[in-house]
Amino acid sequence: MKIKYLPLTIVLISLLVVSCEGDTIDPSILDRNINVSAQINNSKFQSSGDEWTDGDAIGIYMIKSRKEFTESHILNKNEKYITTGNGVFKPADGVMDIKFPADGSKVDFIAYYPHTKSISSSFEYSVDVSSQKDIKAIDLLYSNNSIELSRLSSKVDMVFDHQLSKVTANISTSDGSSLEDVRISIKGVDLKAKFSLVDKSIISSSKGVVRMNTNSKGDMAEAIVIPTANLSGITLEIVNAGFAYICRLDELSKISSIDSGKHYSFNIKLDPKNTEVSVVVNPWSSINPWEDVILDGIIIGKGDQVEDDNNNELGSKENPYTIEEAINNIGQKQVWVKGYIVGYYTGKTVKTFATDVSSSAEIKETCIALASSPDEQDGENTFPVFLKTGDLRDNL
Repeated sequence: MKIKYLPLTIVLISLLVVSCEGDTIDPSILDRNINVSAQINNSKFQSSGDEWTDGDAIGIYMIKSRKEFTESHILNKNEKYITTGNGVFKPADGVMDIKFPADGSKVDFIAYYPHTKSISSSFEYSVDVSSQKDIKAIDLLYSNNSIELSRLSSKVDMVFDHQLSKVTANISTSDGSSLEDVRISIKGVDLKAKFSLVDKSIISSSKGVVRMNTNSKGDMAEAIVIPTANLSGITLEIVNAGFAYICRLDELSKISSIDSGKHYSFNIKLDPKNTEVSVVVNPWSSINPWEDVILDGIIIGKGDQVEDDNNNELGSKENPYTIEEAINNIGQKQVWVKGYIVGYYTGKTVKTFATDVSSSAEIKETCIALASSPDEQDGENTFPVFLKTGDLRDNL
């Protein structure tokens, strides 16, 4: 597809200011506001549509041109600009217009989407893909192409690129049988990361499971994931009609990593009559100008039978969260977690974790600490479980 570059235009203040002596002052010395029109590079990446939607907000930094991205060089910091959906961004309520320096000095612009107030002091954006309920809300975009501009510049072209990766799974059966109660997950991927607005680097952490958004037919699912250079241990797992099908990404010959800004489309056939996995990637699979990676001809044999969706759902009694998964899914209700009881808490945070049981009078019985290892000594690696008054608390 052709990429359209919509300009970041400068709204000129066309006023003639008259001095006390009656001379006309050159309007070029006045400050000039910026009016943002932003284009998403490879915009069809967004699952919710190809364009901006009403209420989308970006964060903009204006810094001294060709200077390091540091506090001393920032002229405007994380200013929130909002669009009504037409791609034109204006300051949010309470935000002043960004103005070019009146002295004509040059500046650069750094921008990202979606806007957040929680940018760290080292200019890091927190990424969390553990929940895929609102894909657009985790579709991180970044722009740094607008450089060496001044109040004399007629326009600014601001283009955003995707910094995460998209995975789509298109599912069918080799024998034409219908799909039933399909669930698709990607296991072993990073769930959280820090993205640097300075150099676009990504530091990932906390591996786990991403439950993909699956349509009502069960034949298509999508997710946004954090890029990774190592596919070892990452699997695409499909449950259909009570049976599990597993595709190991490190066994695919045409993919060796999950890269930033790329869309990986897996065309998969489930073979209910075969227990083997056959991976055939067509020779024409390639990266097109939109950076699609099409992985076709993947046939997966049927694996073990699993319980129904309610019983086998991650976090259920039959398939409880690990401690790491529970920590990454704080806020969910009515879930099961499995771990070792390793202690208790003397206060209201995990930093008050304690293991001393020498004096029963000092032990807090209201909340126990679970961990993956029975020898865990670090409270940051524990998961608190509140115990209500009654037999359960007394017995434990």
